[in-house]
Amino acid sequence: MGILRSDRVSGLGGANAINGSAFFPQNTYINVKPDSDLDLSGDFTIEMWVRNLAGPDIAQYQRQLSSTGYYKAGNDGNWYFGFNKQSGNDQIVFFTYDGTGSEEYLTGNCTSNLDQWYHIAASRSGNTLKLFVDGAEEGSGTVSKGLDDGGNNGLFIGGISKNTGTSSWGDHYGWISNLRIIKGTALYTAAFTPPTGRLEQTSDTVLLCCQSPGNVLEEKTGKILSHNNHNTGASKEVSADRLAPDVGEDHGTTFADNTKFDTLSYMVPSGGTTAQRGRGTALFGGGYKTPNSITAIDYLSIQHGGLTQEWGNLSTTQLASGAACSSSTRWVTAGGWTGANNNAIEYVTFTTQGNSLEFGDLVVGRRNTTAVSNSTRGIWGGGYISPADAGTDSIDYITIASTGNAADFGNLSGAAKSGTATGSTTRAVFALGNVAPVDVNTLEYITIATTGNATNFGDLPSGRTGRDNGSCSSNTRGIFAGGQYPTSVNTIDYITIATTGDAVDFGDLTLARGQMGGTSNGTRGVFMGGTTNPARQDTIDSVIIATTGNAVNWGDFRTAKQGLNSAASDSHGGLS
Repeated sequence: MGILRSDRVSGLGGANAINGSAFFPQNTYINVKPDSDLDLSGDFTIEMWVRNLAGPDIAQYQRQLSSTGYYKAGNDGNWYFGFNKQSGNDQIVFFTYDGTGSEEYLTGNCTSNLDQWYHIAASRSGNTLKLFVDGAEEGSGTVSKGLDDGGNNGLFIGGISKNTGTSSWGDHYGWISNLRIIKGTALYTAAFTPPTGRLEQTSDTVLLCCQSPGNVLEEKTGKILSHNNHNTGASKEVSADRLAPDVGEDHGTTFADNTKFDTLSYMVPSGGTTAQRGRGTALFGGGYKTPNSITAIDYLSIQHGGLTQEWGNLSTTQLASGAACSSSTRWVTAGGWTGANNNAIEYVTFTTQGNSLEFGDLVVGRRNTTAVSNSTRGIWGGGYISPADAGTDSIDYITIASTGNAADFGNLSGAAKSGTATGSTTRAVFALGNVAPVDVNTLEYITIATTGNATNFGDLPSGRTGRDNGSCSSNTRGIFAGGQYPTSVNTIDYITIATTGDAVDFGDLTLARGQMGGTSNGTRGVFMGGTTNPARQDTIDSVIIATTGNAVNWGDFRTAKQGLNSAASDSHGGLS
C-alpha cells in the first residue's frame, strides 16, 4: 500500500514558497534598461537562486549577471557576478575590469553541481565585498570601484556582456529565480541561513525579477526588461517557468507508490509523484551514427529545449528504425534492426531514469515501422520485413499499462514501410511512406479504440511523399515534417485529425532532412536529428502546433544520428 502525504512541491502556492523562475536557453539573455538606480557606487547586495545545465558549447564561464558595458575600455565601473567553472574548478566570482588593465576581483571556491539549485549572493559594505553560496561565506576582499556602469548602460542577465550587450563572454544555460539587487545596504556580512521564500521588494530594492511563473519580463520596481539573443534566431527567448527552489513552507499533496482511496469504491492515482508528472519530457531511443547504431535513450524538456541528456539504454541493441509510442506514464518502443528485423517491445517509466525493460513481442518483427498511441493503446503500422526488405501491411497493438505480446489490429491498404504517424485521443493517421517500389503521399486512419483495417484519409501535397517524415500532434492537429528519398525536404504540412482531407502547408524546417524523430507536449512540437543524405544531423527544431510558420532551432542532440522513430513524450496530442 502506498502513502498519501503533504509534501513540499514547488509552485503550488504555499505561504512562503518561491513559485517562479526564468529559463535561459543557450545564447539567450535579458537586457535591463539603464537607470540611475543601478549605479552601485556604495553598499549593495546582489542575490538570486541559480540552477545551471550543461550546454553544448559551455565548458566553463557560466556567469549569470553583468553590467552591459563590461569589458569596454574606459568603463571603470563595469562588473559581472556569478558561478564560474574554470580549469575544472568551481568558483563564485565578482569581477570589475575597465578593459585596459585596471581590475578588482574576488573569487571563492565552492560546489556548483549541474541541475541543482543554489542561492548565491554578493554583498559589499564599505570597500569589503563578500561572496556567499547557500549562506556560506566563500570569499572576502576589497572591491572599491564605483560600479556605475549599470546606471550608464544597463544590465545583462544571462551571461557576461560582450560588445556592450550584443553577445556574451560566458552564457548562463539553465534557470535563474528571484534575482534581487538592493542598493545602500549590505544584507549579508557573515554566514547566514538563505531566505526561505520568494524575495520581496523593500524600500532600497532597485531590481527584482525572474520570479513570475507567467511573465518573464515582470520586474517589481518599474525597470524595463527586454529579450536579447545572439546567433539563435529571433524567436528564441528566455521563458517564464514554474520550476523553482524547493524552500520554505510550500505544501502540496503528493501521491507516492500505489496509493488508494477507499470510498464506496476506490480510485488509484496515476504512478509517480505530483512533482514528477506533467513535465513535458520527450524520450528518444536508439538511432544510427557512423559506424554503429546506438542503444542510448536520450531525454529533453520540450518546453525548454537545449541539449539532450542521457536517460539510460535499450536492453536489446535496437539499431536504427525502431518506433516508440507512449502514455503519460510509459514510453514503449518496438522493432528495429539487430542484425535481423527485431520484434522486441521494451519500455521505461517516465518517473524513473534507467535502462528499458522487456514488455513482449510484436506480431511481425520489422524495422522502419511507425508508432502512435493514446493513453491506453500503443499501435505499430507497416515496416520492413524479411526477405528482400519487403514491406508489411500489418497493424499491431498493445495495452500500454500492461506487459505482453502485441495483438493483430488490422491492415493498411498496402505493404508500407518508412512511413510515419500522428494522432489524437481517438484517431491515428498514417502517412504510408513507401509501398514498394513507389514512394506515396497517401494518408490513412484508424479509430484507436477499435480494431479493423485502415481507411483513406487524404493525401500529402502533390509531389511530396510520406517517406521518412517526422511527426507530432496536438489533440486536434497533426503535423508531418521533412522527409527523404530521393532528396531531403524541409516542408512541414498539417491536417485536422478529426476531419478527413488533404494536408495543408504549415511552413519549413530550419534544415531539409529525413529519418528524424518527432513528438510534442500537446502544444509545442519538436523534430530532432535525421539525415540530409548522407550527412547526419544533431539539430532539434520546434514549432507551435496551433499556428503556422517556419520552425525555429530549439537545441541539439548529444550526437548526430538518424533513424529516430523511437520518439515519444508523456504529454503528446494523443493523451487527454
